[in-house]
Amino acid sequence: MSTNYQQELAFAKNIVVEAYQHCKSTLTMTVSNKTPRDLVTNLDVAIESYIVDHIHAAYPNDQILAEEQYTDTVIGNGRFWCLDPIDGTINFSRGIPYFGVQVALVENSIPVVAAVYLPVLDELYEASLGGGSYLNGQRLSANINRLPHEAIVAMGDLSKRQNPQAENRRRLGAMEAIAADVFKIRLHGAACVDTTSLAGGRIDAYIMFSFGLWDILPGLLIASEAGACYRAIGGGEFTLASKNIILAASQPVLDFILERYNSLGI
Repeated sequence: MSTNYQQELAFAKNIVVEAYQHCKSTLTMTVSNKTPRDLVTNLDVAIESYIVDHIHAAYPNDQILAEEQYTDTVIGNGRFWCLDPIDGTINFSRGIPYFGVQVALVENSIPVVAAVYLPVLDELYEASLGGGSYLNGQRLSANINRLPHEAIVAMGDLSKRQNPQAENRRRLGAMEAIAADVFKIRLHGAACVDTTSLAGGRIDAYIMFSFGLWDILPGLLIASEAGACYRAIGGGEFTLASKNIILAASQPVLDFILERYNSLGI
């Protein structure tokens, strides 16, 4: 494993587990509406606060971008921590085991450290730039030889906006555009599950049409360090300003999805 960022990597691995276990053991979950089509729990807020407090103590000069209370941080070219206290909150609130706590350290617009903890599955993922990806200490490798007709492709949820009809037609069209030519389509409802599943070879591609950076950056590093490739929908380079992304274990799967979407104007 790379010797760079080892202190930060150890911090990230410890904090995602510690924050969840501490808050889950001390709080009874309450659920409220964030928007008419989205939820937040008191554990989302508590876990975020716990992690943020520890980042401030350990790395006081670093910025923070997080889903609940730090959404408006203006990101420069320095370092910032990007975290989602519970990715997959709706799953979590309903007892569906596909959710997790995730954090990434970003430096000069590049994720350099990531940790994702899936508590119910007892899975702790980690990655550092140039250092590979690991699940519970075991090296991960995406299936770089998978062909499109063999691919299990996961997709993000349908839009949760108040008037999502046009956007959902686009997303359903994107699903239909590839469904007959891949092995299976899956919607798990949590980016942390899909990106780590891609890194471990359980699925072969993941498509997101919209996201907060806290949704995608931790898993993006874990998947890419396991050998996955990625582009923005349309084929452009993915940047922190991108609004969508396709990640794939193999170049043939990525090329197939991009070509199909480009030909249909998706």
